[in-house]
Amino acid sequence: MNRLTLSRRKFLVMTGTTAAGILISPTIGAMHAPKPVIRFGMLSDVHYADREPSGDRFYRQSLAKVQECVDVMNREKVNFVIELGDFKDQDVVPHEAHTLKYLTDIEGVFQQFNG
Repeated sequence: MNRLTLSRRKFLVMTGTTAAGILISPTIGAMHAPKPVIRFGMLSDVHYADREPSGDRFYRQSLAKVQECVDVMNREKVNFVIELGDFKDQDVVPHEAHTLKYLTDIEGVFQQFNG
């Protein structure tokens, strides 16, 4: 029968190396693990209203533009969308019922977002 003889120094080196390998291996694996990614979209100043264009605002086009944005965000699987600015606008002479309908209409399109 063969006997393996280890010096104290060699035993400590081998034990330390093995322990370090065991402790480091989860860390090394974690460094190569995919990191979670958060993706988000952003749109700004929708200003939807059922009214004629004024200056550089094309109010009625907002529904189609938000629909296109929602379609792209859903296709790209973003986690959330931030809307900056005004979601709806109002008539030249404001009518509360119309303004609330504009908000309902634009929210109906935006609610199709899956994130």
